[in-house]
Amino acid sequence: MSEIDHIRVGYIVEDEKGNVLFANYDSWIQVSDTILGVSWGIQGMQVGEERTLFIHPRLGYGALTTLPSCTSLNVKVYILDAVLSYKKLVSTLKPLDLSWINDPIFYGEIESSIDQIPLFRGSFYRDWLD
Repeated sequence: MSEIDHIRVGYIVEDEKGNVLFANYDSWIQVSDTILGVSWGIQGMQVGEERTLFIHPRLGYGALTTLPSCTSLNVKVYILDAVLSYKKLVSTLKPLDLSWINDPIFYGEIESSIDQIPLFRGSFYRDWLD
């Protein structure tokens, strides 16, 4: 099955308040190298089509980014050109099992680790100074 592998796009990435984070008006990108929200959001687009993608942080950059932690993104994408190839389709999304978040043991471990932070810091600086 053929699908789009590389696309030439113009895009504007904004945070949820509408602040422009970055933009590029003519760039070739590999679809598999984009964030998951973009990979999924451009599925089915045709050359010349424009689309606005609303991307949840889990499908964007998440917490590990230079952007403010867990930032939702609005991406305006315009497809200028595309290269077809034969490759595996993007894997399907699977829901995350987050039941562990409601586990009281989890919160107990967090509380005990927070209580130990001064001890860890103190021993680090004590060892460093010695």
